[in-house]
Amino acid sequence: RLSTTTSSLVLGVDYRLAPVHPFPCALEDAFTAYSWLLQQGFHAKQVAVAGDSAGGGLAVALLLKLKKEHPEDSLPSLLPSACILFSPWVDLTIGGKSLVENYETDRLFNPRRHTLRGSTQWLMAAKLKLQWKFVAKMYAQWPTRLDDPLVSPLYGSMDGLPPTMVHCTAEEMLLDDSLRLNEKMKESGVAVTCKVWERGMHVFPAFDPTSVETMLCLA
Repeated sequence: RLSTTTSSLVLGVDYRLAPVHPFPCALEDAFTAYSWLLQQGFHAKQVAVAGDSAGGGLAVALLLKLKKEHPEDSLPSLLPSACILFSPWVDLTIGGKSLVENYETDRLFNPRRHTLRGSTQWLMAAKLKLQWKFVAKMYAQWPTRLDDPLVSPLYGSMDGLPPTMVHCTAEEMLLDDSLRLNEKMKESGVAVTCKVWERGMHVFPAFDPTSVETMLCLA
């Protein structure tokens, strides 16, 4: 769908997954795929990186790894032209308040949102937050720190990153990850735009491809 809408070639990376293949396997696969594109003759400025949810965090981590692996004066010819993110998970320390505050409205992670009330709702939110932490630790296994910038890109330096577009919804539990990433990029001088859609589930363009919001998002 992204390829058709943008009239562009899309390379989908079937990167290795935790817990069988923990960090840094997925990042190494993304780095290898990006390097392969350049080796095929594509110029970095012909390439944009994109990702959703955990893949969105991986896309930002790839940019940080490119910065880490190459001299600063070579980055203009190595960094992609743009980065597009859909509800990115960029803080595996689970530091966003919306992980609890938006549990009541999240359509993906709380399918029973209309039947839970009061203290039951709060307890379920706290339980789900613990599950997020468990998933994060399965990805970044000991002794890797969850606040390592290549694990949680929110804690990395955004200086020099390419123009970035972030899509998220006001109802989702990962809302704060998008908002905090947007603010940090702005503080670093990155040309970033964050579109917060009023309604919709986490990564709604993938789950609700025919909605008006999806059509506008991909336009």
